[in-house]
Amino acid sequence: MRRPVSRRDAVRSQVIGSIPDYKMFPHIREQRYLLLRPEHVEKMLTSLEEHWKEVQVMQEGQLSQLRVWKTRCVKDSGHMVAYFYDY
Repeated sequence: MRRPVSRRDAVRSQVIGSIPDYKMFPHIREQRYLLLRPEHVEKMLTSLEEHWKEVQVMQEGQLSQLRVWKTRCVKDSGHMVAYFYDY
């Protein structure tokens, strides 16, 4: 059985093209967020949609908002989605 990919798993691995907060703010000692590009958000959306019945951390409105943010990033390469780690 294939295990669903959590958002944490999706971003914890080396995500090529993402930007960790400590790269912009070197004084940060503990990573709190990661800036994601549209292709990273697409992977998250795909996983969430495939396993929607198992998802307990989001509601449909939040999933829709994530789609909107991804679309904005596609339209403007200066935009990224911030993924905040939930420790």
